[in-house]
Amino acid sequence: MGQAQVIVVGNEKGGAGKSTLAIHIVCGLLHAGRRVAILDLDLRQRSMSHFFAHRAAWTAANNVVLPMPVEPDLGDGKALARADEAEQIARFDAAFAEAQGAGAEVILIDTPGGDTPLSRAAHARADQIVTPMNDSFVRKHRAIKEGRHAAIDWVVVTNRLAVAEARNRRRLEERMLKLAKRVGFRVGPGLRDRVIYRAIPDTTVRLANLRSGGIDLTERILATDIPTVRADPKLKLANSVSLAWFGLMINQENGPKSNNPLGKDPRVRRAFELALDRDAINQVVFNGEFVPGNQWVSPQSPYYQKDFPIPKRDIAKAKALMKEAGITGKLTLDYMVNNAPESRAIAEVVQSLVAEAGFDLKLRVVEVATALKAGEDGDFQIYALT
Repeated sequence: MGQAQVIVVGNEKGGAGKSTLAIHIVCGLLHAGRRVAILDLDLRQRSMSHFFAHRAAWTAANNVVLPMPVEPDLGDGKALARADEAEQIARFDAAFAEAQGAGAEVILIDTPGGDTPLSRAAHARADQIVTPMNDSFVRKHRAIKEGRHAAIDWVVVTNRLAVAEARNRRRLEERMLKLAKRVGFRVGPGLRDRVIYRAIPDTTVRLANLRSGGIDLTERILATDIPTVRADPKLKLANSVSLAWFGLMINQENGPKSNNPLGKDPRVRRAFELALDRDAINQVVFNGEFVPGNQWVSPQSPYYQKDFPIPKRDIAKAKALMKEAGITGKLTLDYMVNNAPESRAIAEVVQSLVAEAGFDLKLRVVEVATALKAGEDGDFQIYALT
């Protein structure tokens, strides 16, 4: 059996994605049928070690077989980080020898950010060094060749680039190519661009950022803006039915506000539902883009209870039920609504629809956090949960 190839993932700069890249390389080698041993020298964080420990626990709990690397025991990482250099190197040498003795074809070593004795020792044994870099550019990296006679294959990959900083990314790529010729490394592709999440509550601002290139992806837009997106050749719309839903919550047994005909009489609640027209709400508020439903899952879901289909609007029956319940005039109700464009639009359409059956909804628009607290406290009669 030949000597194992040693791959070291290293960069003195922290946060460049070393451990993430190391995990991907190991998994790729394992699924290609290679025997892999790993050494995680980031003693305090141990991200790669924790990942494969969780992978082993998950496979055991779920009766799944997945290839796993061999990991020699380095002991308590935090304790070893506090040990002197001689003890650290001795433990590393023993673990490295164990990896070689386990018959590994590849030994992958993940190193910490910073210039440490263990990192230098790992680089001294490398056949191949993989250096991930992000758009903050690389710090000076020295490939240590002590005691080795073979040339080291040094690969530098661009990792976690910020998509919004295209100019900086181009400058980085140009400098890398120039530096590669001078220093003697190869340039390779790294992981996908870094995903940066931005909270943009205003839907109009969100769409404007998408169209101008300020953001690359938004998870949802107003249904009324969908025609604009479809008409823009620079944008692509992905449309699917999600788990999210819009619903009306009726207070039945939560505090004094439940003491009203809607909260106490099922006939009044039935009349309220018969006064609704879900298709009309979908067309008016959502341009027909949504899926009308009456359960917590979509009618397209295998968990949808088909024995309870969406009721058709029936104003005559709704009025009859109200009369049967003893409601002769208008039934005034507190209708709490989240302060969001679609929520307000839904509330106004619902208000108009049920008015024909004798319901007088008084809209109370509040911020989302306030609405959630009021919902828990029972400070509502109807709550538009969206």
